[in-house]
Amino acid sequence: MDSLSVNTQTQLAKGLSERLATEQAQIRAVLDNNLKRSADELAQLLSAVAPKAIWDADVPALTELARGAHRNPAVLFAVYLDAQGQRLT
Repeated sequence: MDSLSVNTQTQLAKGLSERLATEQAQIRAVLDNNLKRSADELAQLLSAVAPKAIWDADVPALTELARGAHRNPAVLFAVYLDAQGQRLT
């Protein structure tokens, strides 16, 4: 009886560990996808509001937009680049 109990517990633990690992991988994939989508949407928003400031070479306005993006804890960095790839902010 004891060996049956130990065997059952071992199999149950193994099955639960495998299921947990699978679910963690699924959650990680969903979170990664959502984070990438959020980053893309923020980049599109920043690019949509910047053309006038870029055209006018309004670096303070562009800097304020980048600072606004940095208020989001998910943002690592946000910069504006000119046509030559030089930083504007």
